[in-house]
Amino acid sequence: ELSIEKGITEVKDTWRTLEFQLVKYMQGEQLRAMVLGPTEDITLTLDDNAMNLQSMAASRFVGPFREQVGSWEKKLSLVGEV
Repeated sequence: ELSIEKGITEVKDTWRTLEFQLVKYMQGEQLRAMVLGPTEDITLTLDDNAMNLQSMAASRFVGPFREQVGSWEKKLSLVGEV
């Protein structure tokens, strides 16, 4: 149970501090918009955290944390789809 609790805390801390990089999209000298910059690191973090949560969900000790694990799985799934 302690490892599941630590794992959930790590996921929370990771996504609380993760920053998406925005890059200026210019047309000539005119700023047209801000677009999402490179996402490779974010994608790797997303995949790693999703796999960790799946492992936690499959654990027989997940009982007290099932709701939190499920909630984070849904949140990360949404981020992955977007």
